Amino acid sequence: MVRLFAQEVPEVYEGVIEIKACARDPGSRAKIGVISNDSSIDPVGACVGMRGARVQAVVGELSGEKIDIIPWSFDDATFIVNALQPAEVSKVVLDEDERRVEVVVADDQFPLAIGRRGQKCVSPPSSPAGRST
Repeated sequence: MVRLFAQEVPEVYEGVIEIKACARDPGSRAKIGVISNDSSIDPVGACVGMRGARVQAVVGELSGEKIDIIPWSFDDATFIVNALQPAEVSKVVLDEDERRVEVVVADDQFPLAIGRRGQKCVSPPSSPAGRST
């Protein structure tokens, strides 16, 4: 997928925009985290292109797989919040020793956080602050 973006997005090919993270559920959805090495270039906008032309070219190559382009952050909690948008995240707890992340969202935000196919996920019972994903 990185090669596809490099073909469609000259800024990726030239190294002005870097793909820092990529996760896929092949055939369904992909999420990529991007950052620009030039403060005058919006990395998400450049990857999407005018009216979505650049990202749609990649979507076409991947047989319609949905692609979310996320602004990269060196702060893990900020990157996680960006990746779960449009859900509103209440809290992110990082346990680096256990290599575990707990994300808390309100009950009405839970479907947005886990996505359509995530409905089959087992979730912990609701807490006063909402659900954890």
